[in-house]
Amino acid sequence: MPTFSQRMGYAPIRFAPQLESLDNETRLAIWNRLFVAFEAMQKRRDTADHLQESLKRVWRLPLQRSVEDYRYTTCRRACETVVMDAPWHEVLTLLEILVESVELEAPELGLAFGAVLNEDVLSKHLVGYRFIGAVLTPITSDVETDVVNEALGNGTLNDTARSHLQNSVKLLSDRDNPNYRKAMAEAIDAVESAVHALTGETVLSKGLKRINRGEEGLHPALASAWEKMYSWASDEGVRHADFGTAPKDQALATYVVVTSSAFLNYLASADNITIKE
Repeated sequence: MPTFSQRMGYAPIRFAPQLESLDNETRLAIWNRLFVAFEAMQKRRDTADHLQESLKRVWRLPLQRSVEDYRYTTCRRACETVVMDAPWHEVLTLLEILVESVELEAPELGLAFGAVLNEDVLSKHLVGYRFIGAVLTPITSDVETDVVNEALGNGTLNDTARSHLQNSVKLLSDRDNPNYRKAMAEAIDAVESAVHALTGETVLSKGLKRINRGEEGLHPALASAWEKMYSWASDEGVRHADFGTAPKDQALATYVVVTSSAFLNYLASADNITIKE
């Protein structure tokens, strides 16, 4: 969640997903989710055996213990120690092997477990990885993070566009109450505002057609891509009040914010942009 100083405008907003670290709040959220899942599976007759076999695999692989010494409570405590104290990559390795192990025992249960971790922990805490099936996959990178932060700090970006982008990042980064729909809407509004500031056109498609870079106009494919992005945002309820059908996915919201930031950098930093009459 942005700090008080950031929310009040006294400190810069930065886009800061967790790529090569996990803070204590995230580690605690991971462990709490695992503990609840372990206890729920242990109490149910149809899942208890799946849990024990899955944890035995975890005991053998990332924990590197002898199966002969396996005990449920001991394994659970060892998992907690890894989650709370081990390097970030070992925590994610443990999660991946755990989800993979559950999937081997009961495919539907394993996939559901990964989906719960995505929604309840990884997404809410801006961890830059998601389960796709049973595999943890990067959804953002240092390069993408730098693109967003470059746009936020770009002094040539007009105030309205910058305000929209700052709002977008605040909404995306709020761990307590993220609003992915509104974050995407603000990012696309930032592009619309930047194009309007350059061209005076209130309709995005008309403004895009008036932008020249050097001796050439904006490439038709690039202009068309942004027209389609704008159209998609309207059709999916992102830019309107249809909250029920709007996408609620942090990975998708991150993609829209990064893509919008890259285009804002293109518009703001191009010294040789001219406007067609």
